[in-house]
Amino acid sequence: MTTLKDLFLDVIEDARHVQTWAEAVDLHEHTKTLVSDFGTKQGLYSADERLELIKLRNEALAKVRNVLHLERIERDVAAAAEARQRHAVERVERLEAIERELAAAEREREALEQSQSRSIRGHAFEGLTGNAISRARESLHERER
Repeated sequence: MTTLKDLFLDVIEDARHVQTWAEAVDLHEHTKTLVSDFGTKQGLYSADERLELIKLRNEALAKVRNVLHLERIERDVAAAAEARQRHAVERVERLEAIERELAAAEREREALEQSQSRSIRGHAFEGLTGNAISRARESLHERER
């Protein structure tokens, strides 16, 4: 028959081999059950046995709490790293979208400038009459030469 002492020793040993948060939580729940059982059955043990079981209980609880703490830290660090990675990807995607928008706006601005410069050249002689038109054309021809 497995004694309470053996169960506490098993918990202490199991605490050394915990790999995941779920395992740590399960071990913690199991330990709480053992502690509760010990609390209800303390009167069945002699003073020396009780003292030994109390020491084992305290050691088991300390180890399990330590494992829970370490696994929580590992879980939180992994979650933070994943969040940083996700934010970095989102930031890159936002920057690429901004660059595309800027390039489109630049193309639109250049097209508008070209359109306006063509429009200005086409209407260079508008509003001029008679001698003014011929003088403007002559000065334009001189500049082209």
